[in-house]
Amino acid sequence: YKNGLQRGVQYVVLDTGPGNKLTVRGPEGERLQFTPARCTKLSVYSVERTELAPGDQVKITRNDAEKDLANGDRFVVKEIHSDRVVLEGDKGRQVELDTASAMFVGLAYASTVHSAQGLTCDKVLINLETQSRTTAKDVYYVAISRARHAAEIFTDNRQKLGAAISRLNAKAGALDIKQLQRHALERKGHDQAGKQKDAAQKQQQGQQLPTKQPKEKGRAFGL
Repeated sequence: YKNGLQRGVQYVVLDTGPGNKLTVRGPEGERLQFTPARCTKLSVYSVERTELAPGDQVKITRNDAEKDLANGDRFVVKEIHSDRVVLEGDKGRQVELDTASAMFVGLAYASTVHSAQGLTCDKVLINLETQSRTTAKDVYYVAISRARHAAEIFTDNRQKLGAAISRLNAKAGALDIKQLQRHALERKGHDQAGKQKDAAQKQQQGQQLPTKQPKEKGRAFGL
């Protein structure tokens, strides 16, 4: 960027000024000012302190092309040093993270059902709230299928759980919604045309009144 910001460098926000200008501090202590509206490829994060110990399960929370890390990758903390943390993957792959800069990792003992897709473990603990809109048949299936041997469910209402996990969580895309709207308009047009046709037929029948044929007067003969 022309304002001095560099790609891949982390900055700390120090102040906000008039005109929505931000003052940030770089890794070398340098201060820069810029308007966020003119920088469209920035990401904002909040700093959180996490205590790690060897054996902890962690997951990556941001892509890192240089280290070949993807958001959601899971590791186990192998070693902890004053200047680095060593992570180890399932196939023995090791990754070192510098403790002097922000590490985009988090504990991975719990996760959403969506982020757990493709993962398996011996036993899973599942939280299913019956009032939640996300509790449905597909979510329930993905959750219990993560377990190899046992799955334990925690819920707010045992009686209503069966109905909650029987719901269909169908998602309609933009094209589906547009198609449904078009069909609704077509049905509405057909209904209106049918009503107009019926009204015209009734009006025509009202104008064509039945005419009575005059009766012939017969003569009576007597013998």
